[in-house]
Amino acid sequence: MLACGKDSRKGSTSGSYTISSEGQPFSYVMNAQDCNSDFAISEAQIDIFENGDYVTRRVPNLPSKKLDESISLGGEFEINIGRVTSLFQKKDPTSFNYCVSEETSKNDKSFENAALSILYPIRKFSEEFKSLLWHLDIPKVNIQVLPKYSRIVTTKEKRKTVTRKSYLINNAMYFGSQDTLIFLPQGKRDGFKVPFGNVPLWKSPAVVMHEYGHHLFKHVVIKGNNNMVGHGDTELCLDTRDFNTVEDSNEARFRPIVTKEDALGAINEGFADLFAFYSAGEKTFFENMGCMEKTRDLQSDRFLSLRKKILNKSVLEEFVGQPNKVQLSCDLSVNFQDPHMIGAIIAHGFYKLLESSRLSSYYKLQATLLWLQDLRSLYNISSGPEDLIKKSTESFFEKIDDYTGNTKLNCEGYNQVFPIINLNC
Repeated sequence: MLACGKDSRKGSTSGSYTISSEGQPFSYVMNAQDCNSDFAISEAQIDIFENGDYVTRRVPNLPSKKLDESISLGGEFEINIGRVTSLFQKKDPTSFNYCVSEETSKNDKSFENAALSILYPIRKFSEEFKSLLWHLDIPKVNIQVLPKYSRIVTTKEKRKTVTRKSYLINNAMYFGSQDTLIFLPQGKRDGFKVPFGNVPLWKSPAVVMHEYGHHLFKHVVIKGNNNMVGHGDTELCLDTRDFNTVEDSNEARFRPIVTKEDALGAINEGFADLFAFYSAGEKTFFENMGCMEKTRDLQSDRFLSLRKKILNKSVLEEFVGQPNKVQLSCDLSVNFQDPHMIGAIIAHGFYKLLESSRLSSYYKLQATLLWLQDLRSLYNISSGPEDLIKKSTESFFEKIDDYTGNTKLNCEGYNQVFPIINLNC
């Protein structure tokens, strides 16, 4: 959901993680519970974060497993970045057996509490919306809960080999090649606050379902399309730029030409934001969560910097162009070369249209998934990244219009968000 803290465009060999994405991870406890124990509970009460505060929710159907997910706890992995990038598993994770004690389920510093917090919106989606996916052949998703990822970068400096090691923290990501959602531990770097208002990302149902949205996007749009080879292997994560950090974009100045694949990534982010909102309960999920407040709340027509969410010609040109300025912190400016920011505009525009349709959440999601299936052909016929974004936003209006037969759809409001297409209202 957030950028992995690095330049994720093709051609980036190592990238550079932002300050809040690396540091010392906090410690968590694991209390494996025997499913035959008298202390195992059949449902759990956990605190999740929505509408700017914690609320208690019930996770049903424990300890029985479902086939929608496979969960592992902990483990340790090492990413070595040099002339060749490699990933090693240093410590095996522990399988989550869906059996917990009441005491463990309430312990916010336990692996099991984090796993249950992630399970909550996924199980809720299964109960309310799973029939939407029956015809789409979506495989189960793997979930890694609070694994340690150390990142070792080896470079040559003045004829000497220099090795730097850091731990990755404060992030959630989707690895498409392995159908895996990863929720990294919270942590801190000296001199900096814990980001997102100190809210663990696994406590936000919108973050969980956003990452699951990437899983759907891969298997509906990308899988089997030879013209999109490589996009399914992309790391898709949250933007962990610290609220008060000034970022120098020197490294990004040498990025390659923006492609249709990059534009598809921005559309992927917009879809994931939209899917998360409707599948997780239509709440204001990012209030009091730092950089994500307003910026990633699709109900807001402005970013946190108070700039309006409008996809006009200059914004699109900035997305496909070369960097020419230092990027400031998220409360001061918007970096439109970040696909998440283009995605935030797309999600907001789609949200405004769906709200004017007066459909229920179920049918809003159904109509959106029908549009998603059209993206495969749109990608193939688009002439470039700008054309793909224009065709995709125009086709969404047409799909909702066809689906609802509603002549009162907010066409003018849609044009205000997407002046690049200027529909004939």
